[in-house]
Amino acid sequence: MQTKIFFTTLFLFVGLVTNAQINKNTSNYGETKEQREERKKNATNISKSVGNLEDASNNYSGKTKLVEVTNDVYFLKGVEENMGVILTNKGVVLIDTQIEEEMIRSLKIVNRLNKKSVIKYLITTSNTIKNSKATNKLKEDGTIFLGQNNKAKGKPSKNDFSRPNFKPDLVFNDQIRLNFEGKKIEVISSNNSGNSAVYLTNKNVLFTGPIYSYKKYPEVNPEKGKSFKLIARTLGKLSSITNENTKIVPGQGDIARQIDLINMKKMLDKVSKQVGSLRVNGKTLEEVLANKSITKTQEAQGYGDGPITREIFITSVYNEIAKIILEENNRKR
Repeated sequence: MQTKIFFTTLFLFVGLVTNAQINKNTSNYGETKEQREERKKNATNISKSVGNLEDASNNYSGKTKLVEVTNDVYFLKGVEENMGVILTNKGVVLIDTQIEEEMIRSLKIVNRLNKKSVIKYLITTSNTIKNSKATNKLKEDGTIFLGQNNKAKGKPSKNDFSRPNFKPDLVFNDQIRLNFEGKKIEVISSNNSGNSAVYLTNKNVLFTGPIYSYKKYPEVNPEKGKSFKLIARTLGKLSSITNENTKIVPGQGDIARQIDLINMKKMLDKVSKQVGSLRVNGKTLEEVLANKSITKTQEAQGYGDGPITREIFITSVYNEIAKIILEENNRKR
């Protein structure tokens, strides 16, 4: 009886093992050798990518947040500004810099994304560098700095703070196209004051630089190439090269869409028109600031929570309009 039970159990065990082996061998039935190898390669790559991303985001204790835009394209969402990251087989491309402490943290995250890659290029969209320690180290390591050639746009004035405080290794006038491992990168001049945007054509991703912040009041500062008219014109230009599927990484804030650029331009046009009308009618700055209806919609959406408050924004627009009116009156005399 015991012998019968033993052989019955043995036959059942052998049958289970055989069935398991058959299922294993036939689970990818019909695959060619090349297809099997490609599937294994993709699985390995996905595993590495997810592992690196989780390591970078979950084990990081700083305030900077890593955001994946699309495959191999990220940005580091900082407290004051965003920094773009493009991964290629030949190295990493950074877009813009951050304040000293924040960028040092960000570079550690980039290293965790791909420990073997070096930072090949750093593209600045404003011709300004936010720090010296981290960027000097990149220079020493051979990183190539790319920026717009401001000299081609005219000699900057004494008070023009948008001029470069570093010497780019590679400059362009209106546009430059780069190609890294099939990743086509276009750096496009957005205005004549050193501001530019970076567009990844085959990824349909646009980095606007500091000229645009998502649902935040823009910095209106003519001396930095950011008059309200120029900002509005730039937003129109950027929205024209995008489409409804474009993922837009702003200089600050979350990922935006084409409609956000369009709405920001409409808001800037509307506010400047209202403030201009009030100024022409003799209203003082204090009276304009007291008129809450001008930015009621924007305040409800949290625009004033950014570094540029409602008071700063309205004051900047008012002062610029007052200066324009004064210059026009002087010309008429």
